[in-house]
This record gives sequence, C-alpha cells and structure tokens, in this order.
Amino acid sequence: MVAAVIFIVGLHFMPLARIFRYAPHYVSGAALILVAVVYPFAAPGGPQDPVGCLAAALILWLSALCGLRQALR
Repeated sequence: MVAAVIFIVGLHFMPLARIFRYAPHYVSGAALILVAVVYPFAAPGGPQDPVGCLAAALILWLSALCGLRQALR
C-alpha cells in the first residue's frame, strides 16, 4: 500500500510539470516513481519498511527547497 501511494504521488508530478512548465517536477516525479518500484525489493523489511517513506519525504523536501530557492531569486 505504501509503495502504491508513493507511486501515485510521483505520477501526479508529471502532468503538473507540464501544466506549470516547471521541469524539476519531472525529476521529483521520476525519483518518487523509482523509489516506489525499487524500495519494496531492496529494503530489509520489504514494502513495510519505513525507508520508503523516508526516501519519499526527502525527495519531497528537496523538491520544495529547490522551488523555494528558485522563487527567491
């Protein structure tokens, strides 16, 4: 279930990137999709391991910080 939520959140960044003409959303979306696909097999606890949530949170925080940095220029 967690991997599916991360995957869906990653997918929603793709149309947003096009609508807002903001290419970094493609990177964020691709990173989230990659985490959702890979972490259930790579994490020691499988799909229920909290590392998936941690990775998703880090990606989203970095995305927000990059957007903030660009807005402050």
